[in-house]
Amino acid sequence: MSLEQRFGLQLAIQKWITIPNYPLCVTKHSKFIVFLKYFLIFLLNFTVFRDIQNLLSQLSLNFFEDRSKLSLTLSILDSFLVKSIILIITTFSIVKNKSHRKLLECMDKFNNEFCQHFQEHKNHSFCKKFNILPIMVLIYNASCNIFYFYLIPFGSNLLDYIWVLTTIIHLTISDITLCYILNFLDIFQIYLTLLKKDIVGSFIKKSLIICDIWQKHRDLSKQFNSTFSFLITYYLFHHFMEGSFAIYFGINKIVHPTTNYSKIIPLLSFVGWFSRSAFLLFAISSSCDNFYQKNIAYIESINRTMVYKSLNNFNAYQTIKINAFQIPKISAMNIFYIDAKTFFMIFASITSNLFILLQFKIIEDS
Repeated sequence: MSLEQRFGLQLAIQKWITIPNYPLCVTKHSKFIVFLKYFLIFLLNFTVFRDIQNLLSQLSLNFFEDRSKLSLTLSILDSFLVKSIILIITTFSIVKNKSHRKLLECMDKFNNEFCQHFQEHKNHSFCKKFNILPIMVLIYNASCNIFYFYLIPFGSNLLDYIWVLTTIIHLTISDITLCYILNFLDIFQIYLTLLKKDIVGSFIKKSLIICDIWQKHRDLSKQFNSTFSFLITYYLFHHFMEGSFAIYFGINKIVHPTTNYSKIIPLLSFVGWFSRSAFLLFAISSSCDNFYQKNIAYIESINRTMVYKSLNNFNAYQTIKINAFQIPKISAMNIFYIDAKTFFMIFASITSNLFILLQFKIIEDS
């Protein structure tokens, strides 16, 4: 299975978002396709700057019926967060373009070498998941954010509806890019699973091959960490802030209940808003933790093969044992490691932030 088949539709989409200069087959239309990719990126960022300009010129966007300063501030701040993610992704695609493409090239070479030594049965569910996931993200964002149309006052001009439409597009691009990044970790885990199955039965026969491939796998993990560490860290911060705002807005609607159907819709919108941030935070922490646990399980499988070792593979076994003390982990810009506990720590921080916002609300109302 080639690398592009492993990524499926995810990589095909990212060729239009973060890697527009991805190598193409030389055809008479190749230059036009590259120009079209860069034009769409320019158009996307133009809409972001246009929305930010409108936001700064009006400063009237408010998700509440009240006109409190806290509600106005949080509404504007969240709008900036939604728009800024596109600027961050574009900056990443420019600054980390060389590193990103090099990572894909190294993964392609590694994948070809891996497939030469280890047979893999075609996993149709794997391919199906990676092709349907972008479509599911699009449907989810469209269905949740369609409620924003009900937040626009009656009689608004066309620009307000365009603003909501571009917001849906920006959120979808953000989520699809995050899913693409996490797909790297899923692919790394597939390699480890196949290595773990092969190491017990064929350790003496393939000891040197397994040692070499595992070291290259560790190098790819480090390269992935250096390439996407900043973007993953920003996603954690971004959804921490959005989750805090969403749960505050939702509780505010629950505290002030209404029987009017048109005012229940904003509550449903905020519930979908918070569930999106909570799910993506959980996806980041669980993917990073599963990757770490897969590496630990692989090392443990090496320990169980000591009865198979001989003088021929003793050096390879010792090399793997030495590297076992450097198990790859995904870090947030080398500040802290991301694992399953990260989700609960961020959720605790969201809860603390919620009480702070509620205190500000009580002070302002009094």
